[in-house]
Amino acid sequence: MPRLTPAFALALAVAGLASLAACSSSPSGTGTPSQTTTHSTGSAGHSSGSGGSTDSSSLDAHLPASTNVCSMLPAATVAGVTGTAFTKAATQSTPSYELYACNYTSAKFDQLDVSVLGLDAAPGYDNDLQSFTSTGVKPRNLAGIGDKAFYTSIAGAIGQVDVLYGDVLITFSGWTSLSVSQARTLAADVHGKLG
Repeated sequence: MPRLTPAFALALAVAGLASLAACSSSPSGTGTPSQTTTHSTGSAGHSSGSGGSTDSSSLDAHLPASTNVCSMLPAATVAGVTGTAFTKAATQSTPSYELYACNYTSAKFDQLDVSVLGLDAAPGYDNDLQSFTSTGVKPRNLAGIGDKAFYTSIAGAIGQVDVLYGDVLITFSGWTSLSVSQARTLAADVHGKLG
């Protein structure tokens, strides 16, 4: 086995550093590594076409971190549309996933979740649709709202409603069932306030 000499070790270290420097420099030598990094797998990132690159979180960032579904749709508004005495609205959001939700409850254990997803919303819609289909639930198309929408019906009651507006998904789910017209009204209200 050959012996590692100090000169050979130094040559390996220099070659390694040169390789690392080449990986992190921009093609023109003026950009920073974050400006020139591109991702080659799926939708993890996209080139901006201006010599730089942005990752998917900035391209899909349709909703500001200040998005608050409970403020957009107060409990009194939901109660007025549904006829259910919702008195509490609790924010349940995950801004890093652009998932903003509000959980509405009443003293009689009525419960409704309204969520707005702004990151990978179209795949989220497709995943919800596929999940229901694969478990034997037959989602039904809901015409006249959003780009596309569906609802599930279990024993005659609506279980979940998904409404896709471009890259924003609005979902209604919970113990309190909505009618189709109530879902349309609430979805249009939330979407209209997203700006």
